[in-house]
Amino acid sequence: MAACVALFAAGCATPPDYNHVSSQFPPIPAGDGRMIVYRGSEWSGGGQVETIKVDGNKVSNLQPNAFIYLDRPAGNYAVAGSAAGFLRFKLRGNPLKVSLNAGETKYIRLTVKSGFELTTFTTLEDADTAMQVLSKSIFTGAK
Repeated sequence: MAACVALFAAGCATPPDYNHVSSQFPPIPAGDGRMIVYRGSEWSGGGQVETIKVDGNKVSNLQPNAFIYLDRPAGNYAVAGSAAGFLRFKLRGNPLKVSLNAGETKYIRLTVKSGFELTTFTTLEDADTAMQVLSKSIFTGAK
């Protein structure tokens, strides 16, 4: 994490993206797994910032075209997002249930769809699909 902050503070023109910072992530702690939570750059949802919740507890906010990672003990988790912009909307639908094994990395995509109401969807993605978005996403922190 300190290396990521140093890289950003060194005067990069843009915040660090996945390709530049992922090799500097610390190893996953023994007994833990890693969840990488990300959003694409799609405009749907009007650029709303998402509040990320794990088991009902807020862990971070996530803007479009950004990602965070969460190291957690192996176990079962419920991951959800809800819009956190000017108007607050409750999550519609059920949180994504994630079974996390020790040493494993799971990729969780948040998608905001607009319509009569904003709706947040969380989906589990395979690494190849996730990398198509993550390679263009900025790192906003580890939680």
